[in-house]
Amino acid sequence: MLLLSWWIVGSYAPFAGVVLVVLSLIYFRQNDSNEEILIGFMYILLLSDRFIFAGDVKDIYMILFSLFLFMSGGRMQLTNKFYLRYIPFFIFALFCLLFSLSFSSAFQKTISYILLFITVPNYVENIYRESGRDFLKNIAYYITITLVIGLLLIFFSPAMVHLEGRYRGVFFINPNGLGLYCMLAFLLFYVLVESYPDMFERREKIIIFAIILLSLYLTRSRNSLVAAIIFFLFRYFYKISPFLGFVIFVIILVLYQLVLEDFPLMLAYLGLEEYFRIDTLSTGSGRVIAWNFAWKHIEENFFVGRGISYTEVLYKLNYNYLANLGHQGNAHNSYLTLWLDTGLIGLVLYLFGFISVFIKAASQTRLAMPIMYAVLFSIFFESWLTASLNPLTIVFLVLVTIIGSESIEKTDTVDDPVDEISEDVVIAEN
Repeated sequence: MLLLSWWIVGSYAPFAGVVLVVLSLIYFRQNDSNEEILIGFMYILLLSDRFIFAGDVKDIYMILFSLFLFMSGGRMQLTNKFYLRYIPFFIFALFCLLFSLSFSSAFQKTISYILLFITVPNYVENIYRESGRDFLKNIAYYITITLVIGLLLIFFSPAMVHLEGRYRGVFFINPNGLGLYCMLAFLLFYVLVESYPDMFERREKIIIFAIILLSLYLTRSRNSLVAAIIFFLFRYFYKISPFLGFVIFVIILVLYQLVLEDFPLMLAYLGLEEYFRIDTLSTGSGRVIAWNFAWKHIEENFFVGRGISYTEVLYKLNYNYLANLGHQGNAHNSYLTLWLDTGLIGLVLYLFGFISVFIKAASQTRLAMPIMYAVLFSIFFESWLTASLNPLTIVFLVLVTIIGSESIEKTDTVDDPVDEISEDVVIAEN
């Protein structure tokens, strides 16, 4: 009810909404309600995609969110070292600020990115230590409720939840944003179901999966739908053998161009050309224009970029030029965005941290690598992972913490071969 009041008050009286959020945070802090603080942050970032007051308050929330962790007086511990794998990237990103077009803005966004990667995983671990599986269950319920609100408004205010014939829900400006949110929600819920088989009743599983997949289907987001399918396929391969999963991934990379050329024909044969908007496949809905523009400027700053947020500034400065070519928005590619912002060196350092996190998580669950492949695919078409204060990156960090943290118990673990050998020896001796 309190979160709902943020939305209502902030929509009609933005300043009052900001004050209400800050007072709520102080109240949460005084009562050690860390779970409410984290879910509240996820909610504010969700609102910020479409509601102005949330965009104003999210920077304040980030500061208080971090201070509550660092100044907890021992009540919360910095036990999660997830961020250590990204430290080389963080250092180099700070160095790139020396060449920034807008130092103040770039510095703030770099710091917020660093803080998010430090704080969110530690909040997740500390809250799990306090509340256990109930916390993970509440995360699933929270995400489901945000999707249900949009689905209900289809019947009461269809114009509010649609954009040019595509479903975008109530919290997202662009249908692709909701598609990515649903894709991450699908990955997160699948992890919970696999890791904790008794957490949800069978009816709950069916209902939640149905809500997520229906929302994803209605967005008509090709990239998010394919990313979810990639996860599901690789989940199957990795359950058989991690080596088989890796081999299949290499084969897909090799055959990618061939499949891409025949994809429109396959969709036409299946009668799905309208749903997948086959007329925009060749241009990627303007993405090819954005990518070519990015490559042109990457050549000017190949190894060292011009600081986080440089891509955003660059595309805004050239908005009219790109609009005349048929593109609106950003680079629509996290790899190109990282390359523009931090150069090739920064991109390599980021991918090193990213991949190493999933390799470590693979020792905890066989779902880790399939999730990595799905995310790597999705960020090829969108730049969401390069920004901190959006509704997607925080969900990703919660997901990665759950699958990678040794402090969070899971039943879907990968058996240690050494332990298996030890057990065989004991059995033989007996």
